[in-house]
Amino acid sequence: MTTESVISTKELLTEFARDLPEKISLAEVIEELQILNGIREGLRDVAEGRVISHDEMKRRIAEWRST
Repeated sequence: MTTESVISTKELLTEFARDLPEKISLAEVIEELQILNGIREGLRDVAEGRVISHDEMKRRIAEWRST
């Protein structure tokens, strides 16, 4: 893990914590963090070119359904 990713994660968590409502359960906090993490992973995939087109995905789904 690089210093840059630690800093950006720390900044994200700081802002996240600041915006939390006063009454929130730990389970809700964990769920929100998992959602944020998924979004960040998706954005990283896009930035690194790990994506496929919509048409390619439709083709793959059709292939899965036919097997």
